Amino acid sequence: MQLSVKRTGTTAVLAVLGACLAMAVAAPPAPAASTCNGYSDLCERPFNETVFAGTHNSMAADDYGWSSAVTTQTHTISEQLRRGVRALSFDVWYGSRGLFGIVSREEGPTRPGVEPYLCHTHCRLGSLRLESGFREVVSYLNANPNEVVVIYFEDYVSVPDMRAVVEASGLMPFVHSGPLTQTLGQMIDSGKRVVLISQNVSEANQTEWYPRLTTVGRDTDYDFDSTGKLTEAANLARSCQPTPWGRSGNGRFFVMQHFITNVIASRSASQTVNAREVLVRRALACRAARGVLPSVLLVDYYELGDVLGAARALNDLYRAPAGTPGSPTDGSGGEGGSGQGGSGQGGSGQGGSGQDGSGDDPGSSRVVGRFRLSTVARFIRRGSSARLSLEMYNSSTRPRTFTVKLKGGRKDGLSYRPTVRVRVPAQSTQEVEIVVRVRSTASRGSTRLAASYGRLTSRVALVVR
Repeated sequence: MQLSVKRTGTTAVLAVLGACLAMAVAAPPAPAASTCNGYSDLCERPFNETVFAGTHNSMAADDYGWSSAVTTQTHTISEQLRRGVRALSFDVWYGSRGLFGIVSREEGPTRPGVEPYLCHTHCRLGSLRLESGFREVVSYLNANPNEVVVIYFEDYVSVPDMRAVVEASGLMPFVHSGPLTQTLGQMIDSGKRVVLISQNVSEANQTEWYPRLTTVGRDTDYDFDSTGKLTEAANLARSCQPTPWGRSGNGRFFVMQHFITNVIASRSASQTVNAREVLVRRALACRAARGVLPSVLLVDYYELGDVLGAARALNDLYRAPAGTPGSPTDGSGGEGGSGQGGSGQGGSGQGGSGQDGSGDDPGSSRVVGRFRLSTVARFIRRGSSARLSLEMYNSSTRPRTFTVKLKGGRKDGLSYRPTVRVRVPAQSTQEVEIVVRVRSTASRGSTRLAASYGRLTSRVALVVR
C-alpha cells in the first residue's frame, strides 16, 4: 500500500494517522491458539466436555503455613497451577484479622475490617485473603496465555462482595460469561479463560459469570470415610450419587469429588485413591451411572498418585467410539500417563491393533492416540544436558512396543540416542525421558529436535546458550 501525502502540517499528519488507523481496523485477527492446556487436540474440545485435574480445598496448603489439622494440599495455588492443576476449589467465608494476624470468622457483608477469606471451616487454623488467592491465579494466567482454569466455590459470601474481590484482584477481565459450550480454543482466543462456578449462590442471585453448579452441571457425593468406598467395584455406582444439594443438577459440567473425609486429610489414603487406574475406573462408573463423564477430578494431595495422568487418559477416551474397550460408554477401566511438558505438537490417530499386539508393524502408528515430544526448560547451556519428555498413548487393546526415531540438532552440537523403544500398556499413556547433551563447543542459538513414528512427528524447539 502506498500513501501519497501532498498536504503539509497538521492536515498531512492527520491523513497519515487516518490511513494507519484504517489499516489497523482491517488487520486480520490474531492467530488462533495452537495448544490449549498443553495439547493441540483440546483446542477444539468444548469446555464442558473437557476433563480437568483438580484440587479439593486448593487454598488449604502446608506451604501457606496452615495447621495440619485443616490442610488438604501441600503446595500453594501458584505451584499447583504450575504443576498442571487446572481446576481449583475454594471455600470462601467472611473474616476479620485480629491479634497476631489470626483470622476469625465473621458475618457479612464486607465492611471495614471484614472481607472475604479463604478458610477450611476454621479460619483461626489457616486463612488467605480471597484477593490474594485470585492474584495468584491472575499471575499464572498472564504468564501462560494458552491455559483455561475453572474455580469451584463453596461460598458463604454475597455475589456483590464476590464481584468486588474479582474486580479488585484483576481477575474479572479473564472471567468467562455464559454457556460452557465454547471450545477451549475459543475461550483462549477471546481471553475469557477462567470459569467461576458457585455451589451455594441461589438461582435468583446467580449471574452469567457466576452460575450455580446445579444450573450448569452436577456433582457426586463427598462423604467417604474409607478408601474402599472409592476403590471397590461394589461401591462405585453408589459413590457417584449427587450431594443432597446437587440433586437438581443435570448439566454436562460434572464435579467428581474424590477424597477421604476423615477428620484430617490423609496422605496415605490419597496415595491409594489418587492412583490413575482408580480415578479412571470411578470416572467411567460415574459416566455409566449419571450419563456424563466427569469434568473435574477433585482430589487431596494431588502430587500423590496420578490425577494429571487420569485426566489425560479420560480426555483421550472422551471421543473414543462408543462401546470400544475403555471408552466412556464401556464399563471397563483405562489408564493414562503422568508428567508435565512444555511446547510441541503431535499427531493423533486411531485404528486397530497390530499383527500380534506386542511390537512394531507397518500400520501400528494408527493405534497411537497421542504422540508428543516436550520439554519444561527450552534453554540449555553449552556443556550441559537437557531432559525431554516423549509421551505416547496406545489406543489398542494390547500392550505394544514402539520404536521412535529422533533427528535434528546434531549439526548444532546436540547428541542423543537415535532411536528410543517405548513399551506402552494397552489403552494407556507412557512417558519416557530422553537425555540430550550439548557439546561445550555447540553453536549458540535456536535448534530443533524431532521425534517420529510412522506418519507421526512431534518437534520441540531448544535454545543453546
